[in-house]
Amino acid sequence: MHKSDLQIIRLIESFPSIAWRAEMYRKAGEFNVDEFMSHWGTSSSGERHALLFVANVWNPGYATESKWNFDLFDACGSWDTKHRLAAIEWMKQPFWP
Repeated sequence: MHKSDLQIIRLIESFPSIAWRAEMYRKAGEFNVDEFMSHWGTSSSGERHALLFVANVWNPGYATESKWNFDLFDACGSWDTKHRLAAIEWMKQPFWP
């Protein structure tokens, strides 16, 4: 598994509402952003913001092309403390795979 896939999987695990999705990527050995974002329609608003955050960290350009726009203020309005802390931890040491 590539280091970048591991980084994204760890990021997914840091968001409580979507952490369960990380296991499938561990088993597959790679992260697939299109498959990851395919869960959009069945997700709550907090989950959607977490999905968008991860997609934008993975590849901001691809996220923009795909119209997966992340808004920090909207996200903070729907996230609980654990989700906000996950984003803050990433912001302390940001990475882009």
